[in-house]
Amino acid sequence: MATYIDSATGVLTEGDPWVLISSTTLSSTTSEVTFTSGTGSTDYKNNWSQYADLILLMQVRSDRSAQNDFLRYEFENKASAYWIHATYTLGTYIDAGKWVGAHGECGRITGGSAAANEWGFVRMEISDINSGKYKTVYSRYSQAQASEPGTGVYGCTWADTSDGMLSVEAISRIDIFLEHGDFVSTSRFDLIGVLPRMIENTAVG
Repeated sequence: MATYIDSATGVLTEGDPWVLISSTTLSSTTSEVTFTSGTGSTDYKNNWSQYADLILLMQVRSDRSAQNDFLRYEFENKASAYWIHATYTLGTYIDAGKWVGAHGECGRITGGSAAANEWGFVRMEISDINSGKYKTVYSRYSQAQASEPGTGVYGCTWADTSDGMLSVEAISRIDIFLEHGDFVSTSRFDLIGVLPRMIENTAVG
C-alpha cells in the first residue's frame, strides 16, 4: 500500500486514500473487540478525525455450539436507536425486513459446530463518520460453510437518542461483539480509514 501519511510528521502525502489503521488477530477467545480513535499526538494513523469513512474487514468465527452466530456493534458505547433496514440474505435462511434495535447488526458468521476450517467474513462500511449526519452503515457478509452457507447485506442508520434530542456526533469508538458466543482465537479484524483525496487531477481539463 502506498504511503499517504508521513509517520514522522503526520503530513499527508500523495498515495492510496485507504490507510490501514490497525490489524488485530486474536490470541485467545474474546467476547468483545473495541476500536478507539486517538488524538494523533503519537500515532497519526489512529486519529479518525482526518477520515471521511471507515471500513472494517472481519474474518471471524464464534465459539457458540451451533452452525452460526450474529455479529453486532455499538458506536460511542451507546445502546440507543439503531435502525436496521433493507436486510436481504440468501442461502440456508432467506429473509428480508427492517426493525429498530439497541445495537447495530452487520451479518451472520460461522459458529463452533461448523467444520474447523470454515469461517465467516464481514465487510462493514461506515460513511461520513465526522459529519453531523445520522451515521449510515452498509455491511456485506459471507458465511462460508458446507452445512448452512449464506450471504447477504445489512443497512443501518444510527443516531444517539440517549439525551432525547437525537444528537449526532463524530464516531470515535466502535465495539464489535456477538449475539450468543465469543470470538475464537485467530479471528482477524482490519480497520481501514478512507481519506478524502486532496491532490488535484491535472490530467482532466
